[in-house]
Amino acid sequence: PHMRIFILSFLICISFSTVSAASSDVLGKIKDKLTGEVIRAERMITEGCITWRSIQDTKADTISDWYDPQIFSITIKQPGQYVLNITLKGYQPYCDTINIKKIKAKPIINLPDILLKKTPKVRQLGAAVVKSSRVKFYHKGDTLVFDADAFNTADGSMLDALIRQLPGVELKSNGQILVNGRLVESLLLNGEYFFRGKNELMLENLPAYTVKNIKVYERPDEISRLTGQDRGGKDYVMDVRLKKEYSIGWLMNVEGGAGSKDRYLARLFALRFSNNSRLALFGNMNNLNDNRKPGENDGWTPEAMPIGFLATKRAGIDYLAKEKFETYRMEGSAEVSHTDADNYSTSTSETYLPTGNWYGRSLSQSRSKNLNVSTNHTLQYHVKEGLLQDMKVQFSPSLSYSDFDRSSQSAMANFSRDIEELQGGAILDTILQGGENSNLLRQWAINRSINRSLASGHSINFQLPFNFYSIPIAGETIGIYPSMSYQSSRNRTFGEQFVDYPNQTTLATDYRNVYQRNRPDRTVSYQVVLDYFKPITSNTNFCMSYRFGQTFKRHDYEYNLLSRLEGWNNRDECPPLGELPSEVDFRLKTLDAQNSYNHREITTDQVVNVGVIHMGYKGWPYINIGMPITFRHRRLNYYRGNGYDITLYQGVTHKNDVLFNPTVRIHKSFKNKTYWIYPELEYTLRHHSPEMTSLLALENTTDPLNLYTGNADLKRSMTHQARLSIMMSNLKTKSSLNITPSYLIEQNAMAYGYTYEPSTGIRRYRPENINGNYRLALDLNYTRPIDKKQQFTLSAGASGNYRHGVDLIGIDGATSSRRSSVDTWQNNGNISLACKVGKHTFTLKGRAAMGHSSSERENFVSSTLWDFNYGINALIQLPWKVQVSTDLTIYSRRGYGDSGLNTNDLMWNGRVSRKFTKPNITFAIDGFDILNNLHNTALSMNSQGRIETYRSALPNYVMAHLIYHLHVQPKKKNQ
Repeated sequence: PHMRIFILSFLICISFSTVSAASSDVLGKIKDKLTGEVIRAERMITEGCITWRSIQDTKADTISDWYDPQIFSITIKQPGQYVLNITLKGYQPYCDTINIKKIKAKPIINLPDILLKKTPKVRQLGAAVVKSSRVKFYHKGDTLVFDADAFNTADGSMLDALIRQLPGVELKSNGQILVNGRLVESLLLNGEYFFRGKNELMLENLPAYTVKNIKVYERPDEISRLTGQDRGGKDYVMDVRLKKEYSIGWLMNVEGGAGSKDRYLARLFALRFSNNSRLALFGNMNNLNDNRKPGENDGWTPEAMPIGFLATKRAGIDYLAKEKFETYRMEGSAEVSHTDADNYSTSTSETYLPTGNWYGRSLSQSRSKNLNVSTNHTLQYHVKEGLLQDMKVQFSPSLSYSDFDRSSQSAMANFSRDIEELQGGAILDTILQGGENSNLLRQWAINRSINRSLASGHSINFQLPFNFYSIPIAGETIGIYPSMSYQSSRNRTFGEQFVDYPNQTTLATDYRNVYQRNRPDRTVSYQVVLDYFKPITSNTNFCMSYRFGQTFKRHDYEYNLLSRLEGWNNRDECPPLGELPSEVDFRLKTLDAQNSYNHREITTDQVVNVGVIHMGYKGWPYINIGMPITFRHRRLNYYRGNGYDITLYQGVTHKNDVLFNPTVRIHKSFKNKTYWIYPELEYTLRHHSPEMTSLLALENTTDPLNLYTGNADLKRSMTHQARLSIMMSNLKTKSSLNITPSYLIEQNAMAYGYTYEPSTGIRRYRPENINGNYRLALDLNYTRPIDKKQQFTLSAGASGNYRHGVDLIGIDGATSSRRSSVDTWQNNGNISLACKVGKHTFTLKGRAAMGHSSSERENFVSSTLWDFNYGINALIQLPWKVQVSTDLTIYSRRGYGDSGLNTNDLMWNGRVSRKFTKPNITFAIDGFDILNNLHNTALSMNSQGRIETYRSALPNYVMAHLIYHLHVQPKKKNQ
C-alpha cells in the first residue's frame, strides 16, 4: 500500500509539473559536409562559435549544451524569425534564418543537420620555428585530454605502452582501464567501438606512434545516443584519436620474435580507414603468457603475473561502414582463438576454527586446451522521410561457440597443526606417498585427498536483440525492444578420487571412479520492453518502461559411480581413466540416485520502471532517479533419483518475489579560471533472490569431504551501496586530485555455514542468511607537473579498504553453526616521479600493499602481510637510432606463514632496439628476468581463513624481435 501511494503521488507531481509557461527547446547537430562527421558542439558553445538572435528584438537567447556534447540546445519562449550564425575555425561561416511558427507546451524542435564546408587551405612559407614544452594532459570542459606526443615510448610499442604512462591511469592485466580509480567502460577508436568489449585487441595491436591524443569523458549510453534524448544512462569512455595522416589509408604492423627456452611470437595487424568506413585484421600467436615490455611503468607485481605456461593462437576481423549522414551504419567483428595452458601451483592454507585452526597443504597440475569462436554485428537504419520519419531500427545478433579438453590432478591434506617441515617441494612426496615425512602424515594429517580428472565439452551462445525507436515531433519517444537468447552446453568428466584419514586407521578409505555427464545444460529466454519518454520541462525528462520476459532452464545431470562395477573398484587395477564399461546397461548399476537429477525451471519477470532526469541547468545539479520494481515468479520442477527404481525427491516448487532496486545519481560541475571541480554521488539498492535449488533440503555427496544441503528458509539478500567521487583540477598548475569514498552494506547475505567433524575433517555445508557484513573504502589519486616546463610529473595513489566479514562455522553435533567475525584491512599506495629530458625518460617508482586481519574469536591469530617494491624505469635514446629501455625493481614480501615466501627479489628486464627508416623496420632484443629471481605468489583472505599460493611462472628468457611498419595513404585527387 505504501508503495502504491508513493507511485501515485509521484505521478500526480509529474502531471502538475507539466503545467507551466510554454517554451521550446531547439536542438541542432553540426556536421562536416564532406565527411558527415559530427562536430562536437560542446567546445563551440564554450568558445562562442554559435550565436542566435531574434530578428524582432535582436535579443540573443542563451545557448547551452544539451546532455549530449554533440548537440546544442536553445530555449525559446515565443514564435518568430531567428538568425543562427556559426563561425568555426577551419570552416566557412554559416548563417541561416529559421522561422519558428508555433510554440506548444514543452515540445522539442529538431533542426535539420547543419553542414559546414571547410575553408580552402592556404600555404604559408617562411614560418618561424617556436619551441615549447608539450602539455601532457588538460581538461576541456568535462573531458580529460592526454597529448600522446608528450610521452616517450620505446620503438615498436603498442597502445598499451602509451596508456601505462598516462598520469592517473592504471591498466590491468585483463585489459581493464582505471582513470583516477574509476573504471573505463568502453575503449573507443576515433569515437567508435573497436572489437567491442575486447580492449586487449586494440591495446596490443595499435601502434603507439599513430595516436594523436586520448580523451576520457562521459557520454550518453547507446539508447540515449540513438534516440537523441537523455535516458539517464552514462558510459565512461576512453577515446583514442588517431593522427590525421593515419585516419585514412592503410596501416600495417608485422612482428616476429624467437627466443631462448622455445619462446616465440608472431603477429600481424592491418587497419584501413576512410571517412565513413573501417576495416581491421589481426593475427597473433605466441607462448609468452604475458604482454609486458621492458622499461614500461605498468605496476606489474609477481603475484599479478599470469598463471603457468600458455600458448595462444588468435585471429579476427573488425569492420565499420556508415553513410556519411548516418542514414545507415553497419559494424561488427569476428574472432577465433585457441589456447593451450599448462599450470602448476602449491598452496598453504589456514582455516579459522573455534576449537583450533586447520593447516592445509595442496598442489595441483592441469593441462587445458580451448577453442573459441565468436562474432557480433550491429545494423542501424534511420528513417528520415515518410510516415515513419525519425524512426530508428537496430538489429544486433551475436554468436559464440567454445570447445574444451582438459586434464588435471591434485593432492591435498589437512593437518591439526602447522607442519613447517612440509613446505615447498616436500608437499608432493608426503601427500602422495609419505616419503621422509610419513610419520608426520600419520600423526597430524586429519584427511588426505588425491584426485585425477579428464573433461571435455562444448557450448554455444546465441543472442538476437531488436530495437525500434519512434520519435514524434512533440519530442515524445516510444520504443519497442524485443530480444531472445539461447545457450546450450554439453560436457562429460571422468574422475578418480581417493580419500583416507592417515591418523584414523579405523576409518575406511573412500575410493571413487566417477563418470559425470551434462546432457545438456540449456537456457532459452525472451523479453519485450515497451518504453515511453517525454520531456516535461526544458530541463527535465520523464521516462517509463515495462518489461516482460521469461527464461526456461533445463539441466539433466548424471553422476555414475563406475567403482560399483567389478574390476573398476581398485585404484591399482582400474582401466585407464577415460574409458567406459562395454555393457549397454552400465547406467542401471552405476547411476547414483543421490547426486543425479533433472532440473526444469521457468522464471517470469515483469518490471515496471519510472524515472526522472533533470539536466542540471541554471545552477541545478544533474539528477537521475530510477525506480524499477520487479514482479518475479519462479517455478521449479525437480527430480532427484536414478530414473529406474530409486526416487529420492520429485516435486514442483513455486516462489514469488517483489524486488525494488532504485538508483539515484547526482553530479554537478563547478568551474572558474583556476579550478574545475566535479562531485558525483551515486546510490543503489539491490535485492538478490537465492537459487531455487538452494531451497531444497537435498544433500550433495559428490565430494566425500564436503557435503552440501539446501535450506527452505532462505530469504532474499539486500545490498546498499553508495559512492561519492570528487574530481578536482587546478587549471593553472595542471594538477588533478580524485577522492572517492564508498561503502557497501549487506543484509541477509547468504553464507555457507558448515559444521565439521574434528576427527575426519568432513564438512557439512548449509546456506543461511546472516547480517553484519559491510565494507568501507577510500581511494585517492593525485597527479601534477612539478616544474614549469612539465619535465617532471608526480603521480601518487592510495586506497584503503576495511571489511567486516561475518561467516558461520561450527563443530559436529552442534544445533547450528557459530558466528565468526573477522576484520580485514587492505591498504595500497603507489608513487612515481617521471622525468622527461628530450627523448629520454626516467621514472622512479614505489608501491606498497598491506593486509591485516584480526578477530576477537577464540584461537584466532592476527596476521599482517606486506608486499612492497621500488625501482627505476628508463628509456634512453642513443646515437645511430639505438634505443635502450630497461626496468630494475626490488619486490619484497613480509609476514607470510610460509617462510620461503618472505623474500627480496631483484627483477631486471631490458630491451635494446635499432630503428631503420628504409625499409621501416625495427630490430629489438629483449631480456626478461635477467637475474632469474622471479617467484609467483598470491594471497587471499576472508572470514573463514587465508590461502597462500605459489604458481608456476614463465622462466627468464631472451627474445629477438623484427618489426615492420607500413603506411599507405590514398593518392590525392587533383583539385
